[in-house]
Amino acid sequence: MHVPTLTIILITKTLAAMNNTNTILSTLFAELTPLVESWLNTTIESAVKKALAEERAKARPDVYLTRQETAKALKVSLPTLWKLTTNGSLKAVKVGRSVKYAESEVKRFQQERE
Repeated sequence: MHVPTLTIILITKTLAAMNNTNTILSTLFAELTPLVESWLNTTIESAVKKALAEERAKARPDVYLTRQETAKALKVSLPTLWKLTTNGSLKAVKVGRSVKYAESEVKRFQQERE
């Protein structure tokens, strides 16, 4: 066999192999696409559900304590509670004419004191 014929045979076989590779890749892509889409949908759905659950937990309304309940929980007198409020150590919320303390704020203050 001489060189040009050998070259043509090699080129023909290479092109056939490339065509075969393209067919294999096309088939593989067609089979993997639904699997990847399903995996992405599941992953995104899971992440969104987790994020929503965290947001709902944050959005739950806080329980509010009266001055007396707060003083008892902190084991301080009412005048001491007032001092803690006025110096900014403990945040209070005015509800109508009464003063209330968020339970989360009381817990935060207790943790800082420990």
